[in-house]
Amino acid sequence: MGHSQGGLISRWAAQYFQSNTPIVLSGVISVDTPHEGANFAINGPALVTAVLAGEGLSMYISHGCVTPLDDWGCFFASTVIGGGIAFDGTLTAIQPSLGDLQPGSNFLNPLNSYPELFNSAAVIGYTPQRWAVARVMTEWIDGALWAASSGKTGPEPCNPEDACGERTVASVTDGFYDAVLVAAIVDAIVGFFDPGAWALEPYLVGTLFWMDVIDDSYNLLIDFPGDGSSDGMVQGPSQHYPSPAAYQYPINGADSHSAALRSTYDHPVLDTILANQFHVPTQASCTFGTSPSSLWNSALAASGTFNLVTAGGCQWSAFSNAPWLSISSGINGISGGAIGYSVLANPSTVPRQGTIQLGNGLSNTTIGVLQAGICTYTFGPGSEIASPPAGETASIAVNTQINCPWTVTTTTSWLSITSNSSGLGSGSFALVAASNITSADREGSVSLMGQTLGATLNVIDGSPVGTPGVGTVTINGSEITGTSNQCAIPPNHGSCPVTWRATGTVSVTVGGTTFIASYPSQSGTPTSASLAALIAAQINQPLSFLTASVATSGGSSTITIESSVNGADTNYPMAVSYNFNQYCNLFGGQKPPCVFTYPAFVILTTGSQMAGGTN
Repeated sequence: MGHSQGGLISRWAAQYFQSNTPIVLSGVISVDTPHEGANFAINGPALVTAVLAGEGLSMYISHGCVTPLDDWGCFFASTVIGGGIAFDGTLTAIQPSLGDLQPGSNFLNPLNSYPELFNSAAVIGYTPQRWAVARVMTEWIDGALWAASSGKTGPEPCNPEDACGERTVASVTDGFYDAVLVAAIVDAIVGFFDPGAWALEPYLVGTLFWMDVIDDSYNLLIDFPGDGSSDGMVQGPSQHYPSPAAYQYPINGADSHSAALRSTYDHPVLDTILANQFHVPTQASCTFGTSPSSLWNSALAASGTFNLVTAGGCQWSAFSNAPWLSISSGINGISGGAIGYSVLANPSTVPRQGTIQLGNGLSNTTIGVLQAGICTYTFGPGSEIASPPAGETASIAVNTQINCPWTVTTTTSWLSITSNSSGLGSGSFALVAASNITSADREGSVSLMGQTLGATLNVIDGSPVGTPGVGTVTINGSEITGTSNQCAIPPNHGSCPVTWRATGTVSVTVGGTTFIASYPSQSGTPTSASLAALIAAQINQPLSFLTASVATSGGSSTITIESSVNGADTNYPMAVSYNFNQYCNLFGGQKPPCVFTYPAFVILTTGSQMAGGTN
């Protein structure tokens, strides 16, 4: 693969290998190559210097330039002068090969008549001819300045798409010409109606004249005789690969000859040729994927990694499209690998979605990053359920806020989630517990959104044989009321006296799950039986790992709590507690006596754990 004269050298080498060596040759690709010769080689460096430098100097003087930066016209004229000199110097350096580049030379005739048996393709640049001289001269000046400042050889100017590149230079030159033309027309009209007015028309017409002369003479030098097309140095027809079997890839509106190697127009075409005609892997043929295919994060600030999957040698870069999502490692690289990312804390209850894009611009992929809002998660049945030895299929509720995503997983072998393992907002999933064919009970768990953010559902699977654990708690007491005399406490607050009902709670915790009854209720008089019934109702829920029954005698109610399945693990720890409101310092100021000094109800247990459960 060769550019310009390098394409001719590549063809010569390929023909040599085809005839003299056992090398397996795929073919040749040429870029802006003068296969039929370059017209500028006929006249040589002297004409380039005489025409370009001379015409540029004439415009510089005619335009009244003092420095190259007076205006764009002075800059254009200076560019033509300097570019012509740099262009001339380069052609002088390759003087020995100029004869080979002339159409019909003793080098080109045998080269083009040789029977080539390999694949061939040509990239043909059709650069806009208007102000092609500005494009090429800009490239040569930039290249000369770069080489002089860096101590390197070869052009390395601004990229053609850069603000300092040739596309901008050609566009601004065209705009300057149009502005001068409009000014000249306006000046002529003003002068026609007012002959005594100050006239700039001759000066402006002179600028237009020399810009047209420079542009036309350069294109004539490059393309004569031709069809009016070129890449700014090589006439269009000459760039066609001289083989009826060759693939021809013209680029209309291409960058100039000097910029082709850095052109964003040429690179994709070359990738296409390599992939389609030569089946050579290129950056364009690279494909990208990620593992996993998407990422989930809690509302908390966090960091993590994922893997980019691509072929060896594929270049890539990564960037985030969300301000709260950043790439912490692996911003760019070659071949696959791990990429680190970070997310800021989400201050909202609404989840948010961002993406990370990865690829080389020719082929890309994205990985979605979902971050939850400030969400809380609980299981509908509570934190623990029981399954009978024969197994069970149950629908388990998930409680969370609207728009909060959730996922449930289990690593317990005898548990499986058969449907709705994820959702958005409150929902439910199907949990299947396999039958227990062992002689002992067993325990498993289901995780909701992980341990940090979510909750854990413990599942106990009863033993086919054995006995359940049993325990008892007793609630004693009755409602009490108290009276306070507000009028005796300054400042005076309302009517006197006030009667208060005692408030408080009794609770029992079994196996880490707490059941609470509060008093008084909205209506009615609280009793030990009513409080015991409230606790028993909480225990006796579907899928509960416990059952409860209540026996009342006088002001005392006993709750017998039994495991719903058998096994030694059902001897759960038990604990009870109670509290009450004393209503002290009700009104501020002078402190009254506390209305209550003891609770209306207390709860007691016979032991610190249930007993009797065996396998």
